[in-house]
Amino acid sequence: MNAKKLILLVVSVVILVASCRKKDDPVAKFSNCKIAKKVDTGQSAIATINSGYFVSEPNIALENTNWKGTLQSSGLVDFQLKFLPSIKAEAKVGSATDFNLPYSRTTNGGCLRFKDNSNIFYFGVITSATDIKGSRYTSDYPFQITRQ
Repeated sequence: MNAKKLILLVVSVVILVASCRKKDDPVAKFSNCKIAKKVDTGQSAIATINSGYFVSEPNIALENTNWKGTLQSSGLVDFQLKFLPSIKAEAKVGSATDFNLPYSRTTNGGCLRFKDNSNIFYFGVITSATDIKGSRYTSDYPFQITRQ
């Protein structure tokens, strides 16, 4: 059994560190992982991941791609991201559109972060070549988008 560590930076406030044992299979599935969660207030907690998998190719090209889905905000609203050249994005929430938003990605490319023109942060995790899941500001406003 190999041990793997998965580190995610969530909206630069919560850092999740999971230490998991994986079965020797090409899908790299894992289960029953413990997560230590430390918040910038100094509070910490333990949670359990019941199941999941490691994304084999998180560093997909985003430039010149369109993504559509929904965002939870007083009900479901349409949410679209259009990734432009020069690490810029266009975000549309309902009928409001923000243009030329710079975004950043983690070193492995699996996570992205940007803020809209109202300085509200968005955080997303590339879960496959066609799906991104994340949240707007807090986990109370989740979104899921699919590559078009």
